[in-house]
Amino acid sequence: MLHGQLVILRKQPIKPKMAMKPLYWTRIQYNTPKPPKSQTSESETEVESADEGSTEKVEEVNIAAEAEKPNADTTDSESKLKVEETSEEMNKDDVETSDSIKRNKKKRKRKREQLSDTPLWDELEEEEFNETEFVNLFSRQVTQPKKKEKKETKPAKVQVAKVLDSKRSQNVGIFITSQHLDIADVENAVYNFDTSVLDEEVLQQVYEVRGSEAEINMIKAQLEAAPDIPLDKPEQFLLDLSRINEFAERSACFMFQATFAEELDIIHGRVDMMRTTMKLLVNSDQLKKIFGLVLALGNYMNGGNRTRGQADGFGLEILPKLKDVKSKDSGFTLLHFVVDKYIEKYEGEDAGTDKVEPPVPDPYVVQKVSTLKFEDMEADMKEIEKNLKVCENRAEKVIKKSDEEHLQPFKDRMTGFFAKAKTEVEAENQNLNDCISEFQKTCKYFQFSGKGGEVTPYDFFSLWSPFCHDFANIYVMEQRKIVKQRMKAAEEKVKKVQEDRNVAKKTKEAGGLKSKLKDKLKAKD
Repeated sequence: MLHGQLVILRKQPIKPKMAMKPLYWTRIQYNTPKPPKSQTSESETEVESADEGSTEKVEEVNIAAEAEKPNADTTDSESKLKVEETSEEMNKDDVETSDSIKRNKKKRKRKREQLSDTPLWDELEEEEFNETEFVNLFSRQVTQPKKKEKKETKPAKVQVAKVLDSKRSQNVGIFITSQHLDIADVENAVYNFDTSVLDEEVLQQVYEVRGSEAEINMIKAQLEAAPDIPLDKPEQFLLDLSRINEFAERSACFMFQATFAEELDIIHGRVDMMRTTMKLLVNSDQLKKIFGLVLALGNYMNGGNRTRGQADGFGLEILPKLKDVKSKDSGFTLLHFVVDKYIEKYEGEDAGTDKVEPPVPDPYVVQKVSTLKFEDMEADMKEIEKNLKVCENRAEKVIKKSDEEHLQPFKDRMTGFFAKAKTEVEAENQNLNDCISEFQKTCKYFQFSGKGGEVTPYDFFSLWSPFCHDFANIYVMEQRKIVKQRMKAAEEKVKKVQEDRNVAKKTKEAGGLKSKLKDKLKAKD
């Protein structure tokens, strides 16, 4: 040990084997000046410090230097009393040292009792306790912190070239993403007429979203100016579309072929519906019987009228007015009477069964036919012929500009389609002309001239539509009445049969064996 130095031993806190649960309090560090100590007390403190513990830390303090040059910081530090939260582990091997520490503590306690204005925390001493029991109760298992996995740093986004307008680029990008489009699928559909992956609707949308000539030129210019910078997804997609051999022309031909039959069928359905309705009006025997009833009733009602009576026929404008002629019963009209007499005279026992049906055309069909116009249908046919010619020109352009790799099956498919389409268009034009001719004959058959000028389908069928609707409704109600009447009659018949059986049973009981025995017993009494 060096001369002029005093070794002061300070007690180290004993680290528990297990981590303790924290006690969340406010730590107080006492920092008030203490009364001056006598020389005797200083020497006792030094001895006390020298005697403490088996677990001590050595600090070398130069006392001679401190005596010659007193330091203010050292004086302040000596006046500080720190309350340390430590748990003291007694060394069982050194019993004498432990007894010495206890004696010194008692001496300090007696000294403090003599002090005045001393805070509580300067007077308190840490009590002894069973450390093992305390640790078992309040310790906690130390959990090893999980090692954080280092996140892989994603490579920085590659800068892409944007050429299109922001809104246009956004629309194209959304379309590509939503439809999961791949340029290979588009090529397969266009080159091979294969819609197994891309259907016609999606292909139509691709055709509509294709880039204009100006956009494609801008994209190509950007690519030439900066070939190392990749294009953004929308720009790249439009560029790939433009690289498909005659994409616009091929797509237009493909879409026209796909929709041609449907457009022609719409016109055919309208023409066929009108022709069928006119044939029913002209050839229906049931309708002729109804007209005969109306003619007879009208002549009877107009018998005394020189202008209207004794007519050989009547104009179709009277048909929707039959329901307006009321009887004494306001709910029963002339049309009700016509329906009742028709069912009674011409349907007989079959009424109310599946063997009969309304004698007038379907009101819904007649109403639709009344909205058709020949000029519209002729215009539609001309539009189809025009589009067919345009498509044929496009196909010829594709065939001329295509290389051998992409020529087939486009050439054979379109050539066969045009031959068949021309035949179908010619047949449908003839069908429409026949319909116009039949309409004129039908109007002449019913001697209908309208209000002058050329008669249209609306002029003719708008009179039939309300008549057929009202007649069909009344007809259905009358059929239901007949069914109810027959059911009621059958129930009454069954009831009458049961009553007859009950009467016969009572008559039989009156002349039976039981009745005779009762009579004998009464006679004896």
